Amino acid sequence: MAITTVTESAGRQTVLPGAAARIVRAPLEGPTRPARLLAVFPAAVYVTAADGTVLALLTTDAVRLPNAVVLVADRNRAPLTAVVHDGDTADCGAGVLRIGGLRVRVARWWTPPRPHPPHDRTALRVGAAELGALFRSTAGPRPGLPDHGRAVLTELARHAARDERPAARAAAARLLGLGPGLTPSGDDVLSGFLLALRHLVPPAPAGRAGRRGGSPRAREPDEADGVTWLGTRVTALAPGRTTDLSAALLGHAARGDGCPQAVELIEAVAGHRPVAPALARLLAVGHTSGADLGLGVLAGARAVLARRPPRRPAEKPEQPEQPEQPEQPEQHSVAEPTGRRTP
Repeated sequence: MAITTVTESAGRQTVLPGAAARIVRAPLEGPTRPARLLAVFPAAVYVTAADGTVLALLTTDAVRLPNAVVLVADRNRAPLTAVVHDGDTADCGAGVLRIGGLRVRVARWWTPPRPHPPHDRTALRVGAAELGALFRSTAGPRPGLPDHGRAVLTELARHAARDERPAARAAAARLLGLGPGLTPSGDDVLSGFLLALRHLVPPAPAGRAGRRGGSPRAREPDEADGVTWLGTRVTALAPGRTTDLSAALLGHAARGDGCPQAVELIEAVAGHRPVAPALARLLAVGHTSGADLGLGVLAGARAVLARRPPRRPAEKPEQPEQPEQPEQPEQHSVAEPTGRRTP
């Protein structure tokens, strides 16, 4: 990693290369505009760009958020708190993020990972049962979500499974901002729940979505789908009800993007990897954030399983080719038209 210090008219600056998520490409590649510093930690600095996009400047040993610009160094080699301080000015654009005495030039772009969907409902049922057993065990995860929040999460899962949209929106609103911290427990649970709803739907039966490259495709929610509807409503409700960073992460989760540890757990529940090791890696995220994300994934998986699976359309047998018939004169039906019967 190349770390340089340059002297400019405004003073000395540390210059570092970074790898930025394509999700936040617009404010970084656009014209240079002022940004607002949100918080400074040894491994992470958060800023809000002029267009409202929240950027997470992270060291390599921080949890890689989907809106991150990642430095090619850990917190010991690139101590952020040595060059960035609360109250510093910031700006971004033209491929550069500048915060206080630090200037980060985007050297490359990366795409947040997406989990593979379950092969079928049986695989999802097995994965969800294993995750549920881990949460019920005496040595299991200890989420930060309070008991009354868990009751709300149960309501949310039930309403989402039944596609009861206003009720699901109301339950989600009660979880927003619930708990202390930069990403409150209620928001972490919601993020896990939205990610699970988005990615744990088994592929559509043959004849509905088709196949690409011989592999089944997961059903991609559209605007009329309850999954997209709920994610859109949560994204709209979050600003002002929780922190700027948490609201941004909820928006990314609604669109299907989360940290790698959450993605791994979803893949495990889908049947593509062992559940227990994936949960253990997620539990290392934050103080209770990992456990809350996992609790949300479990609730989302159960909501997906409780939904009525789509029916496989009956295939019509091929009809033997009929010989051509001579043209018949037009006939007028005397049957009543469909709809209300005549008196």
